[in-house]
Amino acid sequence: AAMNVDGMPTSIKVAGIYTVELNADGKEADGAKAIGQKLNTMGYDIVAASEDFNYNDEIMAQIGGTYSQGTHRGKIDGSLGTAVKYIAKQTLFETDGLNLFWKKSIGATGESWTAWNEHYGYDDHEADGLIEKGYRYYLITLADDTQVDLYILHMEAGSDTGDNAARATQITQLANAIIASDNGRPIIVMGDTNCRYTRDALKSLFIDVINADPRFTVRDPWVDYGRQGIYPSGTN
Repeated sequence: AAMNVDGMPTSIKVAGIYTVELNADGKEADGAKAIGQKLNTMGYDIVAASEDFNYNDEIMAQIGGTYSQGTHRGKIDGSLGTAVKYIAKQTLFETDGLNLFWKKSIGATGESWTAWNEHYGYDDHEADGLIEKGYRYYLITLADDTQVDLYILHMEAGSDTGDNAARATQITQLANAIIASDNGRPIIVMGDTNCRYTRDALKSLFIDVINADPRFTVRDPWVDYGRQGIYPSGTN
């Protein structure tokens, strides 16, 4: 399962001076606790999390007996150092907000992170410039020793022209990374794409490009099982 855990604080005050509104309707620690409790009831083998920022401890307090986790790259916080970066419009927080939770009967190794080559906006246009958005890779070993390549991600948010263009470059960047792999293992891609088939060229830039390589056949289970193999088009 892929889950945005909504781990941003409602707002931060950088160096006690600049108030940055981040997530006005966020549930913060109480929401994270509820998410952890829900995960314990669902029984997912692997959960790709996005926006796992400030309330990772609350999630792990609920699921730590059942799940292991990848690298939690830190919280969103305000400090004098981030004030300097904020004025210069530099990335404020050296965190991607991504994480992976997996049942202890499963192995996850080889964790790596890759930044998106492009994004749009800073503290505007969904504030994609404040953190280090990108994708992670893991080598998953299932209980029967089957190995799978796993990519988890969080793509550009928003629907302005600039947001859409940045997200298109990210789709292409990930497709190129997958095509560059050549180990014969099955591949799973999941996460918060912020994509809609009716708005983003997800099929032509990702699915069709990968399927054009004879080594791969990429499928979307939602299309296969939820739409009987028919991809959305236009407003459908």
